[in-house]
Amino acid sequence: MKLVASGYKWDGRQGNLQATVTLLAKDSTPLFEDSVSLSKQASRHRFAQTVLRKFSELKGKDIESQLLQLLWQAKDQQQEAEGEIAEKQASSRVSQADKLVKLVEENHVELFHTPTRVAYARMTIGGHFEIHRCRSQGFKQWLSRQLYLSEGKTPNSDALNSAIITIEGKAVFDGKTQELHNRVAFYEGAIFYDLTDEKWRAIRITPEGWQIIDNPPILFCRYQHQKPQVEPQHGGDPWRLLDFINLRDSSQQLLFMVYVDASFIPDIPHPIIHLHGEQGSAKTTQLRLVGSLVDPSLEELLMFARDVNELAQKLYHHWVCYFDNLTSLPDWISDVLSRAVTGIGFGKRELYTDEGDVIFQLKRVIGLNGINVVATKPDLLDRCILLELKRIPDNECREEKELLAEFEQAKPQILGGFFDILSKAMGIYPTLQVKALPRMADFAHWGGAIAQALGYSVDDFVNAYRANIQSQNVEVLSSNLIAAVLLAFMENRDSYEGTPAELLEELARKAEQMKIKTTIKSWPGAPQVLTRRLNELKSNLRQGGIEVDTPSGARIEGKWKRLVKVSRTETLPTPKGMQNTVDTVAPLQNQPECNGSYDKLHTLWAEGGSAISQLLGMTKEQAIAIWDKQGRPVIHLGPGENCFDLEKLLSNPDVLDRHLEAVRTWLEKRTNKLGEPRQ
Repeated sequence: MKLVASGYKWDGRQGNLQATVTLLAKDSTPLFEDSVSLSKQASRHRFAQTVLRKFSELKGKDIESQLLQLLWQAKDQQQEAEGEIAEKQASSRVSQADKLVKLVEENHVELFHTPTRVAYARMTIGGHFEIHRCRSQGFKQWLSRQLYLSEGKTPNSDALNSAIITIEGKAVFDGKTQELHNRVAFYEGAIFYDLTDEKWRAIRITPEGWQIIDNPPILFCRYQHQKPQVEPQHGGDPWRLLDFINLRDSSQQLLFMVYVDASFIPDIPHPIIHLHGEQGSAKTTQLRLVGSLVDPSLEELLMFARDVNELAQKLYHHWVCYFDNLTSLPDWISDVLSRAVTGIGFGKRELYTDEGDVIFQLKRVIGLNGINVVATKPDLLDRCILLELKRIPDNECREEKELLAEFEQAKPQILGGFFDILSKAMGIYPTLQVKALPRMADFAHWGGAIAQALGYSVDDFVNAYRANIQSQNVEVLSSNLIAAVLLAFMENRDSYEGTPAELLEELARKAEQMKIKTTIKSWPGAPQVLTRRLNELKSNLRQGGIEVDTPSGARIEGKWKRLVKVSRTETLPTPKGMQNTVDTVAPLQNQPECNGSYDKLHTLWAEGGSAISQLLGMTKEQAIAIWDKQGRPVIHLGPGENCFDLEKLLSNPDVLDRHLEAVRTWLEKRTNKLGEPRQ
């Protein structure tokens, strides 16, 4: 007699193998049959006892031994079956992954990689080309759709991931190296501007004009926040943008227009536009409008991230990065923004790796706004254009919905107008000579070309830009605690020399006289900190008439000591009479138009220039007197504003009546010295 089993049932949750066990005679005649849980000893024992009661000649150990054999045979059969299933599934996965890779070849997808070895694919979709990162969701969706169109099947995740890894390898090792850009790019002597529309079109700008290109070369990568740009119109008017901009000083309009047009130029450092003004001056709205014109985005205005890596990634994903409603800037953010202007790269560790790096190399168009000037670090402020906005009177306020609708309607003409100007500037730029380029030299060179394309001279732009640079310096010296105390300390001194520790003590005493607390965080707590701060302020102090020298050291009384030397320069005025240092204004005695009248005019201005700032109701730092190239006295009405000929100022409708009357009175008293006023 022997036992056989059939009708196996496996309960994986209970770990139980159920079967129907039959006792067969020697001639295979069934003698007894019952259901047994082969995995459980108690069930096997009960079956054996039942069989023994019916067939006493059998032995219980033999029956239980056969039941155990049935159990192991069943398990072996199950493992074999599961192995066959797994093998079939694995074969199916490998086959599906191969098919996905094959589909890339069949659809003539161009695989390439960036200089940082990130894999990309360029494929045809709906009659136009699109570029997607191989690991992106968009490429995976396209690949899955191709398999479904080919075989009516959807790929499983393992096959899709295996295929993506293979495709990335082909892109990195077999594809060409291609740099991708965000929104704007130089290519073969032309500037390309990505419209970020569904057709992946771009604007190609050359000195001969601009046109819309349906299938541009491989140039751009895209991000989810980007919005499609409107289609620009030829022969537009860029000056219409000023209808929506609320500049306090109309003399800054040229500088603003140059800045906006230069924002379409790639691969150069762009100055940071810094709007400031009281509440109700529409700072936020005007940043939004400029951002929408250059780089439309769902994230119109940005917020600062929590650390350097997050901020670098945010900057990398936007071409125009405008930050809104700021009250202060931590030093680390100032450093990141300064680097983002000049184009220094950022690196961070790639997720889920120990050695992989993600590199962000960028030059971005950055903007800030706040009630006050928040860029206080000299190296950041040195890269800024400061534009003050005036408060909009209540009777001139408009609903935002109405304003934005009007702007969107005018936007195609404004955008086309800026492209027209940029095209002209590209023709002017190669032969343009700008003498004594100011800071941000690349921007200044392009700015001169754009100014000419706008109908102005290079000098008009350079003078406006230098005046703004001077306002930056005034802002640094007025907002920096060390600079303010040092200027006051040197007010009645021609020079000072001492160790950093001695100078720190002197400045602390001066600060106490000025009722400035030296326990605050911004005050240097050690001599070496003071030395570092002075090194940061050297160029600004020099423009304010103070020269600071921090040599490595000198041998004094047998010991090496580091000395700090501070002196007032001969060519610049004292802090009380701070002067505009626009270096395009040559010394008066070197000008042939002066006819030897330098001494007389200098005496005259020394007599009247000090009083005129008081008559105008401004501080001496705001009313900065200079000579123009023709030796005529002019007045500079505050930081960032143009210099006006005094007589011409009388006919300027933008100047307050009390200012006009003060200037008129001052001129009348000195007519006999100047001669008859020019007509």
